[in-house]
Amino acid sequence: MSLRRWLILPIVVVFAALIAWGSFFNLGTYFIAPGQTQNVARIIQLKGVNARTYPGKILMTDVTLGPLTPFEWAIDHLNSKIDYVPSSEIVGSASTKTFTSSQLSQMESAKLTATVAALRYAGQKVKAVKGAYVVAVVPGTPADGKLQAGDIIAAVNGNLTPTISEFQKVFSTLKSGQTVSLEVLRQVGGTRNPLVKNISVELAKDPQQKSKPLLGIEFDSGSAYYLPTTVSISTGQIGGPSAGLAFALGILQKLGVVTVPKGEVVAATGTMSSQGQVGDVGGVRQKTFTVIAGGAKVFLVPPQEYKVALAADAGRIRVVEVSSLAQAVQTLEKLP
Repeated sequence: MSLRRWLILPIVVVFAALIAWGSFFNLGTYFIAPGQTQNVARIIQLKGVNARTYPGKILMTDVTLGPLTPFEWAIDHLNSKIDYVPSSEIVGSASTKTFTSSQLSQMESAKLTATVAALRYAGQKVKAVKGAYVVAVVPGTPADGKLQAGDIIAAVNGNLTPTISEFQKVFSTLKSGQTVSLEVLRQVGGTRNPLVKNISVELAKDPQQKSKPLLGIEFDSGSAYYLPTTVSISTGQIGGPSAGLAFALGILQKLGVVTVPKGEVVAATGTMSSQGQVGDVGGVRQKTFTVIAGGAKVFLVPPQEYKVALAADAGRIRVVEVSSLAQAVQTLEKLP
């Protein structure tokens, strides 16, 4: 090999190393950038409701979120539409895989509660069964591989657990090494009724408090629902709960309860409870830029984000704060 080639080779290796470092090294920061919009009428399917063209559009919106690398910072740090936040504020102590799984689980939950809220608003009856809602399953614990995020534990060893206090009370009587029978309701997307499963789990010793048994879940109060009709919403790999309001309005549009006038494009963001209450979300500044680019003329946002959206719109869109599904519907009814 010639001397010239010997000189070039280290330069190439260093250059390749710099590219790899700049492309993959995480700076401990996440970027939040404008994302995309989707017409919810195209991704919502109701059994028995024929596909048709709707005069106006209701848009859901998201943001582009990811760990910041040196190359991305070099390219985007002058872009005023992008915000940067510490990783701890986004993922906490969770791994990227766990965070992604949690976001997808939240999306599934958002679809369900939005469906319940919309059907109830439309006057349809929805039966709810309360229980301990599985927020997350801890890897390597007895629940791993048996329970899933989104499951509702309705009973433990035949004892009903409709509230968190009841679940904790029943669980306090159990011991490590004991096999328990859990009645689990699992709501699968696009189905009317939850699957009922009887799952046996052998409890382990809690490594923090060895006298107590360990199941291995994070839980909260929640409900499983028996729906009067089948509703499916196709969102792919989009995660998070913030499209709940848009989903609920889209379902009402499909049912003919809500009509958006011809030519009107309305965007919405906000979580949706099963009782029709709108909750706050993140990334509203970037979402405002996104819906403006998507052609929206009206943007429905939670009250907590109203000022943020208003500051970002620069007079290019009408921002309306809504705290409930009913209020959002009333806003649509007043469109010219």
